[in-house]
Amino acid sequence: FSYRENGPLDMRMNINSKITAYTIVNEIPKEELAKVLRDYGDERFSRRIADAIFAARPIKTTKELSSVISDAMPAQSRRSPGHPARRSFQALRIAVNSELEILETSIKQAIDNLKLGGRGAILSYHSGEDKIVKRTLREFAGLNTTNSKYRPEIQKKPVIELLATKAEKPSESETLANPRSSSALLRVFEKVGE
Repeated sequence: FSYRENGPLDMRMNINSKITAYTIVNEIPKEELAKVLRDYGDERFSRRIADAIFAARPIKTTKELSSVISDAMPAQSRRSPGHPARRSFQALRIAVNSELEILETSIKQAIDNLKLGGRGAILSYHSGEDKIVKRTLREFAGLNTTNSKYRPEIQKKPVIELLATKAEKPSESETLANPRSSSALLRVFEKVGE
C-alpha cells in the first residue's frame, strides 16, 4: 500500500481477489488507467502519469511505481506538500478493492444494524467517497437526492436524521497534530425509524 516502502504491487485487502495493483498498472489500457487515477484519486495529471506508467511497463514494485509517478509530475507539483504519488496510490487501492462499489451497501448495513436512537458517524477521505456517503444518508433521511435545489424535495419516511446539514471538517489544530486528517469529512446521523 505504501509509496514510501518497497514492496510488490498488490494493494489487495482480500488476498483471494484476483485483481491486484500490478494487474491495473501493467495490463489495462492507458486511457482506462488515466480514468482510474482521475476518478478515484482526483489526480490532475492523470493522463501524464498514465503515459509515464505505460512507457515504463512492466512495473513490479511500489518503489518503481512511486518513482515513475514522481518523475511524471511537473516540478512545481512535486514541491507541494505531500508525496507526489499519494493520490495515484489511493486511486489504485480504491480500484483494486472496489471500495466505492461496496460503500453504499456498507452504509445501508450499518444503518440497519443501529438500534432506534442509535447514532452513526462516517468519515470519508475522498470526494468520490463523500458523494456516495452524502447521497445515501440523504436518501435514508427521507430527502430526495435527485431533485434540483429549486424544486421542493419529495419527503419519504425518514429512517435517520442528519445531525448536521454539512460535513464537519477537522480544525486547524487537529490538522497540525495529524496532517492525514486534512481531507477528512465527518457526517453524523441518528436512527429515527425502521
